[in-house]
Amino acid sequence: MLELLVSISIMLLLIGVASVDFREGIRNEQLRTASQTLVEDFKRIENLALSGQTYDFEGDVRVPSAYGLFVDSLPAQGYALYADNDDTEFYFRADAIMGTGPVQLPEDVLITDIDIGTTPVPLKLSVAYEPPNPTMHYFVSDTENNIDAELKVVLQHEKTGNCRTVKLNRISGQASEAPSSCPEV
Repeated sequence: MLELLVSISIMLLLIGVASVDFREGIRNEQLRTASQTLVEDFKRIENLALSGQTYDFEGDVRVPSAYGLFVDSLPAQGYALYADNDDTEFYFRADAIMGTGPVQLPEDVLITDIDIGTTPVPLKLSVAYEPPNPTMHYFVSDTENNIDAELKVVLQHEKTGNCRTVKLNRISGQASEAPSSCPEV
C-alpha cells in the first residue's frame, strides 16, 4: 500500500511539472504567432500598395492614397489595417478599416513598445505604404517622421513576461521578427 501511495505521489508531481511547461509552451506559441501575424500584415499592406490594388470606399472604387497599419496607444491589444480615404496617409476616422475590423492580439499579448530609431512612440503610430512604388511613411500621432531608421514593435506576453520584436526596415521594406529582451519600464 505504501508503494502505491509513493508511486501515485511521484506521478502527480511529474504531471504537475509537465502541465506548467505545457502552459508556458502554449503562451510562447501565442506570442510567436502574434509577432508572425504582424510581420505578415506589414507585408500584406506593402503588397496591396505595390500592386495598386483598388479598394471599395462604399461604392467609390479606387486606389487609395495609401494602405497602412495603425496602432492607437500603448499598451495596445491590437492594431488596424486601413485604406486611406482622405489623402493624409496616416490613419484618420474617415479611412476604411480593412477586413472585419481591427486585428486583436491573443489574450495576454500586448504591443508594449514601439520605436523608430532612437524615437520612442508613446502615442498613435501609422505606417503607410503609398502606391505604386510603395513608398513607406511613418506617422507618430499625425506628424510624419521619415528618418531612415528601423521601426521596432515589441510584443509581450503578460503572463510569461517574454517578448518578441518585429522589425521593419524603412529602406528595404524587409519585415522580420525574433525573440528579444523586454524594454525597461
